[in-house]
Amino acid sequence: MTIMNSFTQIQRTAWSLTALLLLIVSNTFAADPPPNIVFILSDDQAWSDYGFMGHTDIKTPHLDTLASSSLFFDRGYVAAPICRPSLASLVTGLFPHQHGVTGNDVAWGPDRSGYFSDKRHELDAPLRAAFHKNASFIRLLTSNGYLAHQSGKWWEGSWEDGGFTHGMTHGDPKRGGRHGDDGLTIGRTSMKPVTGFIDHAVEQKKPFLLWYAPFLPHTPHNPPKRLLEKYTMPGRAKDVAKYYAMIEWFDETCGELLAYLNEKDLTKNTIVIYICDNGWAARSTRPNDPHQKTFGHFALRSKASPYENGTRTPVMISWPGHVKPKKSKHLAHAIDIFPTIAAAAGLKTPEHLTGINLLDEEAVKNRKTVFGVTHSTHNMSPKNPDETLQYIWCVEDNWKLLVRYPGKDLTKWRKLHDWDKKPVRLYDVTKDPHETKEVSDAHPEVVSRLKKTIEAWHAATKNPGTSADDPAFVPLFNGKDLTNFETKDAATFWRIEDGVLIGESTPDKREHYLWTTKTYSDFILDFDAKWKGTTKRGVDTGIELRKPKLQLQLGISGSLRVDMTGSFYAGRKGYPKSGQATEAKKLLRPEGEWNSFRLQAKGNTFSCWINGKKASEYTDAEFSGAAPIALQIHGGVVMKVEYRNLRIADLAAGEGKTH
Repeated sequence: MTIMNSFTQIQRTAWSLTALLLLIVSNTFAADPPPNIVFILSDDQAWSDYGFMGHTDIKTPHLDTLASSSLFFDRGYVAAPICRPSLASLVTGLFPHQHGVTGNDVAWGPDRSGYFSDKRHELDAPLRAAFHKNASFIRLLTSNGYLAHQSGKWWEGSWEDGGFTHGMTHGDPKRGGRHGDDGLTIGRTSMKPVTGFIDHAVEQKKPFLLWYAPFLPHTPHNPPKRLLEKYTMPGRAKDVAKYYAMIEWFDETCGELLAYLNEKDLTKNTIVIYICDNGWAARSTRPNDPHQKTFGHFALRSKASPYENGTRTPVMISWPGHVKPKKSKHLAHAIDIFPTIAAAAGLKTPEHLTGINLLDEEAVKNRKTVFGVTHSTHNMSPKNPDETLQYIWCVEDNWKLLVRYPGKDLTKWRKLHDWDKKPVRLYDVTKDPHETKEVSDAHPEVVSRLKKTIEAWHAATKNPGTSADDPAFVPLFNGKDLTNFETKDAATFWRIEDGVLIGESTPDKREHYLWTTKTYSDFILDFDAKWKGTTKRGVDTGIELRKPKLQLQLGISGSLRVDMTGSFYAGRKGYPKSGQATEAKKLLRPEGEWNSFRLQAKGNTFSCWINGKKASEYTDAEFSGAAPIALQIHGGVVMKVEYRNLRIADLAAGEGKTH
């Protein structure tokens, strides 16, 4: 055989192996399509009221089976103990004071709320509009090829408003739209809208999201006669028997849904996630509580309260062949649902979210504390979410601390919390899961430590502009050209690639500025940035504030600047002026990765948020008035800085006005 023939044979063999490899890879991907996601949400059910949670009377055989095949957290928690803010947090991965939906309705006067009033739509429309500016796992999935169906509870307008491709809730106030309308019939009358959607998704060969949030076991407690008779017995209160029967009815609908997935051979490639929106207990279960006599809807310390019967829930994630069934001893939280769904679907989680992927064992193990809030239930104050704040709580290991706040409540629902005058309450919820013994006096050191933890968390998560009072933002950079900006050296140091604004410096030059053509005094500026190259002081590049245009044109340093570490530099008076640089730097991702920033200027106070957390704040009476905002690149080294998603809200222009 000649050398040439040998070489030809080698080539043929190589091509054969390559073709085989491509075939294997192709078949692998073809056999592993994006997973379907079925999200099951029960409505008003206490954490203990399931067979798999140890209840000896309530029968939930289908959910018991789901638990046995799931990664199961028996210590899950919701962000808020009432349905609307709880659902809003599940969808966005944000807390109520961040997304602005803190209760069920907006107040409009003493003892008045938007609850079933003709003013409800008028009051609620701006709140919903602001809410829908937030990212949601629904829109993340549908923007990546998923079909999505809504059924059951849904507060934020129609299914279309929520980003679903299909659904039941119309949200029309003229037809009684409030919290689900037509969608609330699911499970109670039929499962056909859900099963029909599944058939449609299969026919279209599309991955799907199913939002199954039936109005169960929520009131009205009108279970089938056969179930009510099963749970009615001497010595059991009628409201308890009805509630138990409603739970089994809900379980039956879950069984019907899961059986249909199995019938269609979809179980293997479907993630089923279960959580409850908030707890509930029957009024008759607190016969010895003197405060219960003034409130007749349900038991105090359950729904709408920060206690375990309001905030705790089991969380289950089932995905055959991908998620190993086991009971986790760690904490889970409603804000983890968005990151978990994104990760399971192979999609990127928005950087501002603080929840974790519950399928990441290391992240679950390392998270030690979870938080939640309780606001007035029917008395939202969109311009100031904290105005109606009643409690903030946290759970760490065995401890749960409740901190009382003096939030306003102008409605009859204030009886839910008015009775509680104690500033803090501490419980050992592993030994005392029903919170019968308050132990703050016995553990003052735990109270002090956890209260500081709560205060720090609250301050870090009070992101301006993410509530219903979110000012009107306008794009500052259009991704195409330098409209809205000017500079003396654009061609040399600034360019645009794939919608990203890029600035690069050289070792022989100092400052390079790109500044806004308009001037701003009070504003909020949002942007993403990443960089390569640093000075001796670190990431020594940032945003110039209150700098006269002439200084920018001449390239003169000075004035006030905040750099990418959140440090404020005030003229030549020393570095840094914020005093928070060390902690702020911990919020940054590694060089070359995108970070999200928010800068706020109000009067002479300047604040910086990095990746969704407050990094620093600085006040200096020297800097006032309106000036351009300038992007700055430090000279003296080779540095590359990239910007995207720049937007601005001009707070000085008046509410709802923008440049």
